[in-house]
Amino acid sequence: MSSLSNGTESGRAERALRASEQRFRATFFQAAVGIARISVDGEWLLVNDSFCEVFGYTPAELQKKSFLDVTHLDEREELRLHSAAFWVARSPHQRAR
Repeated sequence: MSSLSNGTESGRAERALRASEQRFRATFFQAAVGIARISVDGEWLLVNDSFCEVFGYTPAELQKKSFLDVTHLDEREELRLHSAAFWVARSPHQRAR
């Protein structure tokens, strides 16, 4: 009986995960505002059409650029400093202190 229960729970969890992913994608891609996900290295993971319209690039063109490439020159250094501080504060070594 336990494995049947686990199978049912697993199926429910998978359906819930799929539904959550569908809601995320619908919200992300239909948003009227520009949204982008970037890696810690500044590479584009996911961009919506509104983001592309704001910055004037296609998704393929953005793949050839980093996040810093589309950041205003006056804001790049501050962004680098904040990004570095963010990741240092979250490193496992830093948290152990």
